[in-house]
Amino acid sequence: MRRAIHFALISGARVIQLAGYDVYYETPSARSSDLFLDGLARSAREAAGAQVMLALEIMDTEYLNSIQKFVKIRDHIKSPWLQVYPDVGNLTAWGHDVSAELALGAEDIVGVHLKDTKKVRSNFPGQFRDVPFGSGDVNFVDCFRALETLGYAGPYLMEMWARQSGDELNAVRDAKTFLEGQFRKAMILAD
Repeated sequence: MRRAIHFALISGARVIQLAGYDVYYETPSARSSDLFLDGLARSAREAAGAQVMLALEIMDTEYLNSIQKFVKIRDHIKSPWLQVYPDVGNLTAWGHDVSAELALGAEDIVGVHLKDTKKVRSNFPGQFRDVPFGSGDVNFVDCFRALETLGYAGPYLMEMWARQSGDELNAVRDAKTFLEGQFRKAMILAD
C-alpha cells in the first residue's frame, strides 16, 4: 500500500480503489478480518499524509457486499481518506435495495462501477461477471436516477468482460451505447 500510495501521489491519481476482500483464495476468518482492518487503518493514515483517497469497492463476496458493511468499517477506521466505490452489479446480485444502499453511502461515494449481474438465489450462486449489459438483473435506470437524486457527480466506470465475444471493441461499444441509453432514460424520468 505504501508503494501504491506513493505512486498515486507522484502520478496525480486521486483515488486508489481497493478490493473489499479480507482474503480471496483462503478461507475467511476472524483473524483475516482483523488483519485486513488493521492494514486498512494503517493505509488510511498513510493515505492521509499523501492526501490520496482510498475507496473500498463493494464486492462479489459476503465480506463486503453492501454499503451497510462499508459504513461499519468506515466508523471503525474513522478517516475521511477512506470512502466507498459501490458496484451496482454486486449490490444487485446480493439482493440489496440498491437505491437505499446508495443513499446510505451518498456522502462517501467517490466512484461507481457499472456492471450487470444475476442475483444470488437459494438454488443459484449468482453470476458476478461475464453478464452482457441488459441481460442481467441490474436496473440501471433506477440506479442512475437514485444517484442523480442524491446529487452524485463523480465518475462512472463500466466494468465488463468481453473475451467470449471475439469482437471486444464492438462489445465495448455496445455496452457503452446501452448504458448511455439507460442514463438518458433515468434523466428523463428524473425531470
